Amino acid sequence: MKYFPYCTVALLTVALISFVSPAYFIFAKISPVSNFRMYIILITCIVQESVACIYCQHLTDESVKLFGYAQNCHWVNWEKRNKNALLILLIHSMEPLQTSQYGVPSGNYELILKIWRTGYATLTLFMNASGNIMKI
Repeated sequence: MKYFPYCTVALLTVALISFVSPAYFIFAKISPVSNFRMYIILITCIVQESVACIYCQHLTDESVKLFGYAQNCHWVNWEKRNKNALLILLIHSMEPLQTSQYGVPSGNYELILKIWRTGYATLTLFMNASGNIMKI
């Protein structure tokens, strides 16, 4: 567990590199024969990133729903033991669940946009540095 934050940062770095590298390879037309493989890599990265962030957002939304359902249940006629269990559930579900660790943004729709903006900015930087103008 000591090296877990470093693994997370390394995986995010690899994800960003695996998105920007094929896009630069395609737009710079380094090897038109290999572009099909680069398209497959790019589509795989996009799908993988989107699915992970969508499921994390779904987890957050469902935890908000759980808190609402726990508040609205009819607990007046329950036994004391069940009321205490409900109280513990309410206390622990006040804040929605988020998949965030050690300062890395939580996985949600906002993270998808941040990764896309960063990837696009990096790709634009590489294209301008190599002298090619990207026309999308």
